[in-house]
Amino acid sequence: MKNRSNLREIIIDDITNDIISGKLKPGEKIPGEFELVDKYKVSRATVREALKMLESKGLITIKHGAGSFVNDVTPESFMKPLLPILVLSDFDVRDILEARLPLEVQAISLCVDKIEPEQINELKHLVNEMEVKLSDNEIEQYNDMDLDFHLLIAKASNNRVLYQMINALKDLLKEQMKRNIVIPNATERSIMRHRLMVEAIEHKEKELAMQLMTLHINDSIDALEITF
Repeated sequence: MKNRSNLREIIIDDITNDIISGKLKPGEKIPGEFELVDKYKVSRATVREALKMLESKGLITIKHGAGSFVNDVTPESFMKPLLPILVLSDFDVRDILEARLPLEVQAISLCVDKIEPEQINELKHLVNEMEVKLSDNEIEQYNDMDLDFHLLIAKASNNRVLYQMINALKDLLKEQMKRNIVIPNATERSIMRHRLMVEAIEHKEKELAMQLMTLHINDSIDALEITF
C-alpha cells in the first residue's frame, strides 16, 4: 500500500508531466481538489500538499476560491526553486565557477552569432561602469556588474535555457558572496578580459571570444587557490 508521501508525489509528477507536455496550457485551470481526490483516491490533505508543492516550484498559482491555474513555464520555473537548496548545500565558490565555465563559453559562442548592435553598446557601457567602480575601489558593486556582464552575454545568446541556467548560478554566487566570500577578480587584467571579449564579440571573432571567456573564468578559479 502506498503511503501519503508517495501518493502526493504521484499527483505532482502527473500534473507536472501534463504541463510539460502541453496537455495543461498556461492560464488553464487544473482539476479541482474534489476531482483529484476522486481520481487518485486520496484525502484532500494529500491533494492540498501536492498543489502547494507545485506552486512552490512555480508551476501553478493557487487562487483561493477560484482554483489552481497553470503558470507560463520557463526554465526559470525549474531552476529558481533549487536556489535555497543549493545555498544550504556543502560546496564552495569553486563548484559554482566550474559549473559556469562550459555554460559561459557556449553562451559567448552563440552570442557572437546572435547579438544585436544595441546589446553590444550595453556591454560597452557596462564595462565602462565597471572600470569606474574598480577605480573607486567599490569592489562589491564591481562584482555585481561583472555578473551582470555575463548575464547580458547569456541573454544575447538568444538561448533561454542557457540564460536561465546562468542566471540561477549568478544568484547562487551572489548568495555565497553574502557569506563574506569575495572572488578577487577586480584587477586590471579582469577589465582587460572584459574589454577584449566585447571587441571579439563585435568583430565576430568566435574562437577568440571563447578563449577569453575560458581564461576569465579560470582566472577566478586560480585566484581561489591563492585566497583560500
